[in-house]
Amino acid sequence: RIPNIGRYIFIARDASVYGEMGWDDTKKGYIRPNQPGGLIGTLLTGFLWDPYLDLRLEYAQSTPKMFTHHLYTDGYTYKDAVLSHFIGTDGSEMYAPLTQWITHEILLGFDASRARIGSTQHVIKEDDRPPREKRDSFGFDVSYRFTECDSIFIGYDLSRITNRDFVTDNPEFDHVFGVEYTHAF
Repeated sequence: RIPNIGRYIFIARDASVYGEMGWDDTKKGYIRPNQPGGLIGTLLTGFLWDPYLDLRLEYAQSTPKMFTHHLYTDGYTYKDAVLSHFIGTDGSEMYAPLTQWITHEILLGFDASRARIGSTQHVIKEDDRPPREKRDSFGFDVSYRFTECDSIFIGYDLSRITNRDFVTDNPEFDHVFGVEYTHAF
């Protein structure tokens, strides 16, 4: 966390920078990472000098070896899907949510995402690799905290998907509507 970053750059009051790194546990990957991928992000609080406005920027990238599970070729799945980040193998995503507290109880949010998703199937030859699925998403949401312990969240997300299920020129739109109730003990 970098407090009072506004003294150096004039776009936010405070900034947090975070990241993670990962790689598949290939034969020599325990000692030296083989094609590592990861995620890097920043949270800018008090964005544009508004104490109730926050901007988060995240970038994630995986490599061709990630999530193909060269050692664990059986059983490392859940409901026939390989356990992985949603961008899969050789994928990337840029994600940017913007949130604004309107009152002490109401939080509005807007987010945008551009993802390039790779298949998690084990591919021997580069030529056999299917096309990457592409998703461009935009969404908005509102949260209302009606007691100190209870809140409700309502959101909508629209995604334009190209090469759905890794089939070339298979464009579609997804509409996701979500409602969530939270009670904190």
